[in-house]
Amino acid sequence: MFSLRNAVALLMVLAITFFPISLPAQSGAISTAFADADVEGFDPLPESPMARARREGNALPLSLAEAVEMARENSLFYDHQEAAAVGLVQQSYWTLALAISQYEIKRNSANRLRENLRDSRMKLESGNIPNIEVAMAENAVVSAELHVVAAEKSILEAQNNLRQTMSSGGDTEVLEKFIAPVDPIYVIEFKIDSNTEIAAALRNRSEIETGNSIIPDDVTIALRSLEDSRLLLVEAMRAQELAKTRYENEQKRYDAELAQNYLLLDSLNALTNSELLELQAAINYKLEVAAFERLINALP
Repeated sequence: MFSLRNAVALLMVLAITFFPISLPAQSGAISTAFADADVEGFDPLPESPMARARREGNALPLSLAEAVEMARENSLFYDHQEAAAVGLVQQSYWTLALAISQYEIKRNSANRLRENLRDSRMKLESGNIPNIEVAMAENAVVSAELHVVAAEKSILEAQNNLRQTMSSGGDTEVLEKFIAPVDPIYVIEFKIDSNTEIAAALRNRSEIETGNSIIPDDVTIALRSLEDSRLLLVEAMRAQELAKTRYENEQKRYDAELAQNYLLLDSLNALTNSELLELQAAINYKLEVAAFERLINALP
């Protein structure tokens, strides 16, 4: 006789897709093409917090499993609250990973805008564009660099939050070093099929067609939420690809002096926003997967 947990475990196996989502190798990662670029009249961009910590030997590479175990060793887990404590560590870990990646995206965008400003000034000198084009480029750089500064503040806040979930105050390494999450954000574990497909699969499994193997409502809701989250990620990835194509096309047109600068700046802004939305969707999916796994593990 199958237990409820066995039935749901089989349900998960039946739901695994043979068509995993394909992700670009550098998705969510900063390009180094303009990482050291400077623009006359602007101070150099701050070094990436992750890069600075690694250069100074002050980085603490940490996987999610290690973060959970560290919290357990520091007596932050209690038997009756362990699932909630695990969820808190997972949330804090991915919030930090998100903040670091958001910083990289915004810094990359700022560096692209600096390159655009340099090109705009050159075109102004040659008389190919009016002053307003350069003014727009300058304003875009200033705005982007303010976003970079705000993103670094978010990293520091996320660092402190994760430290609090992992340490009781005695672990000096956690408190003093830069916690560098090493688990990848863009990993699609499995795909949940539609309820119709799941029901059809279960009907073909007579061994779990028992009164004790009815899938609870909360599991059904979690399955639907997980699939919704996956679909949002797919949609965000497609939107990012479209925004990237548009930006590349506008860059070519601008280089050939076939388009005004505001169109290029608008396409770059759209690309940056789409990258941030894709990243958030990926994190949301990771958290949905983690919540679903905790729910399954809590079944009798």
